[in-house]
Amino acid sequence: VVTVRKPPITLSSQDLDRIEALLAALPSSALAGKAELQAELDRAEVLAPEEMPASVVTMNSTVKFSIVETGKEFCLTLVYPRDMDGSADRISIFAPVGSALPGLSIGDELAWPGPGGKAMTVRVTEIVYQPERAGELHRSAPPRWSQRPIAAQACRHYRRRRCCGVWVKRAPPTPQTPFSAAYGKQARVV
Repeated sequence: VVTVRKPPITLSSQDLDRIEALLAALPSSALAGKAELQAELDRAEVLAPEEMPASVVTMNSTVKFSIVETGKEFCLTLVYPRDMDGSADRISIFAPVGSALPGLSIGDELAWPGPGGKAMTVRVTEIVYQPERAGELHRSAPPRWSQRPIAAQACRHYRRRRCCGVWVKRAPPTPQTPFSAAYGKQARVV
């Protein structure tokens, strides 16, 4: 019998508090890997956000990792469930692979229950972005859409929700509001 030794994990106190609050609010049946995730949180070394090593996966980090069994590589941002917006570049902390990532360092491998209960091994290869490394030590959760600032005028990339560093909220054109006013394009008068 081969026993696989789990790598040490390090979490920021801020991430730990938020993840534990989310877990406490969830019934056991709502998350298949709740017990495993809680066990990982319990064995973690906890540091203040400003003390986090740059090589450790934290919440809102963009991480390159692979699944050893399949050889597939991914580059995803680890987020809280409420920050999942349907984009393909994010993974929830409560997804099977997402719950394996927090606290791992570059080069670490962790055997973890995958979708359907089948075991998988997650290997962290690179941390592209880490909020603590970027100086965002006391970041709050991103604001919800309704709380984001409204741009006075949409920029030339008017089809994107976030553009040029500004969240753009547009009203659809109406007979009273022509296309040019709603989307920032120059109106064609016919």
